[in-house]
Amino acid sequence: MALDSLTEAISNVQDFYSHTLSIAVTGESGSGKSSLINAIRGLHAGDEGAAETGMLDVIRELMAYPDPVLPGVTLWDLPGVGVSYFPLDIYCERLNLSQFEFFIIVGSQRFRSDHARLVREIQRLGKRFYFVCSKANVDLDASRRQRPSSYNEERILQQMREDCRRGLGAEGVGHPQVFVVSSWDPNHYDFPLLWQTLQMEVQSLKRHAFLRSLPAVALPIVKQKKAALKGQISHVFSLPFLSQASLSCAPSSSSGNTCSDTIAASSWTTGPSLLSPGRLGSP
Repeated sequence: MALDSLTEAISNVQDFYSHTLSIAVTGESGSGKSSLINAIRGLHAGDEGAAETGMLDVIRELMAYPDPVLPGVTLWDLPGVGVSYFPLDIYCERLNLSQFEFFIIVGSQRFRSDHARLVREIQRLGKRFYFVCSKANVDLDASRRQRPSSYNEERILQQMREDCRRGLGAEGVGHPQVFVVSSWDPNHYDFPLLWQTLQMEVQSLKRHAFLRSLPAVALPIVKQKKAALKGQISHVFSLPFLSQASLSCAPSSSSGNTCSDTIAASSWTTGPSLLSPGRLGSP
């Protein structure tokens, strides 16, 4: 029995290093999704393996781009939302959004109604996301021309961040991760912070996937698994539509177990493994 558990643990460690995280990059057409993917991957349009840019309303299927800088990460360029041939309800079903571990929503300059609908769907799936306000240079250039005497770059950038945070807050997102960037200038604005935060996010996602897949071969590992699962449960129960359900989770007088303890135990034994996502690109 111990040997079997050890063999399984070794297999899971090997899976951990070979598993590819799938990050979906979505948003309206023309928002700069493909340019952002290239910037994250350290490539320019026209480089070998770079995502094609400037193709408004042309990409209708998932496009996969392995990240040469972040090992074990594939960025998926999703078709643009809000176009006539791809209503959002069909969009979410056709692209099977549940297959992705993480999302980057790209918005051109401000938060829009299509972004709100995407946020609601991603929250329903219990997934995390960043909101990236792209093309910061466009707003800055316009403000510089319109009000040259009162132009203040940092004030304008902060206004853009706050506009996006207000929109996300209206959808019940607490402490949203918002980044204002220009993919043409990855050394300025919030792009360095986006890159650093994404690196940490990738490590966190891999750690959670790894802990969920481990057999209970040692008490410290069990404790780590429980803590990781509780963190995921807390995130799900923070969603607006689950706030009332969470009120019914009270400690048991006989066992002392909390609702999250019960769910963690159930998820540990029966929950789907993050190391076994559905076939990517399938409807």
